[in-house]
Amino acid sequence: MQFTCLMGIISYHSTNRGFSWFNGEVSFKDALFAGIAPDNGLFMPDNIPQLSREEIIAMKGKPYSETAFEVLKKFLAGDIEEDELRKITGAAYNFEVPIEEPEQCLYIMRLDRGPTCSFKDFAARFMAGIMRSLKQEESTTILVATSGDTGSAIGEAFKGVAGNKVYILYPENEVTDVQKRQLDSMGGNIKAIAIKGKFDDCQKLVKEAFADSELSSLGLTSANSINIARILPQVVYYFYAYAKVAENFEKIVFSVPSGNFGSSLGCEIARRMGLPVEKLIIATNENNEFPEFLNTGIYKKIEPSRKCLSNAMNVGNPSNLARYFDLYGGNLDKEGIVHKMPDLAEMKRHIFSAAISDEETIESIRECYRKYGLVIEPHGAVAIKALQKYKESSSFSKAVCLETAEPAKFPETIETALGINPAAPRQLAIANEGAHDTLPADYKSLKEYLLGNAEWVKVFAPATIGNIGPGFDILGMAVKGLGDIVEARKIESGIKIAHIDSKAELSKDPDKNTAGIAARETLKILGEKGGVEIRLKKGLPLGSGLGSSAASAAAAAYAVNLLYGNRLSKDELIMPATKAEEEVSGGFFADNTAPALLGGAILIRAYEPLDVTRIGSIKSLKIILVTPDIVVLTKEARGILPKDVPMRDFVFNMANSCMITMAFAKGDYNLFARSLNDRIIEPVRSKLIKGFEEVKKAALNEGADGITISGSGPTMFAITDNAEKAEKIRKAMVSAFAQNSIKAESIVTEMDSEGARQL
Repeated sequence: MQFTCLMGIISYHSTNRGFSWFNGEVSFKDALFAGIAPDNGLFMPDNIPQLSREEIIAMKGKPYSETAFEVLKKFLAGDIEEDELRKITGAAYNFEVPIEEPEQCLYIMRLDRGPTCSFKDFAARFMAGIMRSLKQEESTTILVATSGDTGSAIGEAFKGVAGNKVYILYPENEVTDVQKRQLDSMGGNIKAIAIKGKFDDCQKLVKEAFADSELSSLGLTSANSINIARILPQVVYYFYAYAKVAENFEKIVFSVPSGNFGSSLGCEIARRMGLPVEKLIIATNENNEFPEFLNTGIYKKIEPSRKCLSNAMNVGNPSNLARYFDLYGGNLDKEGIVHKMPDLAEMKRHIFSAAISDEETIESIRECYRKYGLVIEPHGAVAIKALQKYKESSSFSKAVCLETAEPAKFPETIETALGINPAAPRQLAIANEGAHDTLPADYKSLKEYLLGNAEWVKVFAPATIGNIGPGFDILGMAVKGLGDIVEARKIESGIKIAHIDSKAELSKDPDKNTAGIAARETLKILGEKGGVEIRLKKGLPLGSGLGSSAASAAAAAYAVNLLYGNRLSKDELIMPATKAEEEVSGGFFADNTAPALLGGAILIRAYEPLDVTRIGSIKSLKIILVTPDIVVLTKEARGILPKDVPMRDFVFNMANSCMITMAFAKGDYNLFARSLNDRIIEPVRSKLIKGFEEVKKAALNEGADGITISGSGPTMFAITDNAEKAEKIRKAMVSAFAQNSIKAESIVTEMDSEGARQL
């Protein structure tokens, strides 16, 4: 994707900054929709905003949604209006967030009361809200790897959201039955894919997809915690919990069950924002790569990851460790290779980490039930056990442990530990098992699957007026309301025109159709070996003088470029579109293809080499298009043109062409109206249009400021700057054709300043 330079107060850099070619900063919106940085690093705030002691104390007694607003506005100031952000947090956090105190100074924060009964709801719902608010026009494909809870939370948050398609990859044999039913039952725009492998395999596949430029047309973004929009809302937990339990700005301990380290990273960021955190306890299961790193200073990812009861933490190479390394001055790449050590001593000063075995997890579940009458799930049990290990060597005043999921999501583990089957809340009452697809853990299979299920890229290119009176073959403009639509998607090879919706008979042979030829020529310029399947909807009649074949060519060229990474500018697409026109009509002319792509009005300075400039538009211009039921072939219209013209007529046309160019550049309607005069082409081609003189006279009598032929005809266009007058002119022109026993289609329109665009 292309990155903007427009920033809010906080900009975002890659964790690979200083170790790769990409050292830029991007806006929050760009970071959100890109998912990962172009150098495969993860985005991080360029500076951590601060909350004062007074601001933190003022959070006491506020609802969770308001705390979220106060924290997140520090990161998003300048990127989103505060009123909009408050709406997003209010809608996202409309459920309770209880904090229990089973014994004095020990607190359990229940993050399992959202719609999918998992802490993942907090980040997923915020992310869905912010993406809707900042939505770009293009459709978005969300690719997410899950070990269970992330997938259902993302699916629930994005279910039914227009313009978003979600693919959820989960390890086939490493999610619970409840989690599997949640994932498989989403349906609609949510697709579950069981991967024959482990969570790390799923995560690796997602990262490979983001690094593949051939998938750029899908509009890929990530909803995993590699996306910064998944991290920032997790900062809020800690401010809310602190406001609930702390007194006198005291320091407290947080124990966080950790798999991909996104949740614990929220605590680290909160501390750096000013929250009084005595110690962050990163609690892992037997995937103990981080505790070992803290103890030895040697990072070694666990491959394959170990299957444990706390399945959301079965991660052998946590993605967000790269962000920890960045915060502490180091660099860790996506493969788990350390390029620069972080400040390990400083890391140890703020962080304690312990690995908890499955046996200890079961023991922790039993102990909580025996001592407090509380049923906790495996991840929360890991956090509590890690806190106990920290307590063996350190003292603290208060501690908060995060309980990250509803125990009923892990009935097998709870029954093993306690001999009971926990009651399921209504959110987990899933009637059907749903369906999923299954893929091997190799990237080629995933890529083929995504391309095979890809949404079609849909592009519109507008009608155009070639020549614009005296500017034969050098002036053209795009008009609103009419045009062609091309839908396209990738195929393995070749050009295939699958369907044409047209009143007239058109060839599906890609070598005889301007859409197919333009697609072929665009692929050549891109150097791509892949192919394209095309569906064409003709909104323009053939041989109308409104750039019908040019609209098809422009739309196809633009669509193919989008499919293959949007690497060419619109100016660069003029050549393949015009070559398509040349193969079909026999002449290399760009006065229709160029405005169809660029929008507005264009001037062609030269054809060898092709040199086109967009010269502007006139907002007040009202264009009356009237297309009679007459066939005028472009070849015929060119065949009757004079080979020699009088010098005075040539000078007249050139002078008026120059004035029209100036009129568009200045946006001057009056100058344009004075210049719409043609002494060379109109006198000859008007003979091919029965009733031409009567129609022209009728338009001028109703106040038209100018009228001539559009392109090679038979469409005629008149101009005015008055909407009421335009309607009278339209009726008069249609009536004049009718008096010559000719039916005519008509429309009052304006200039199209945008040109080809994705729908």
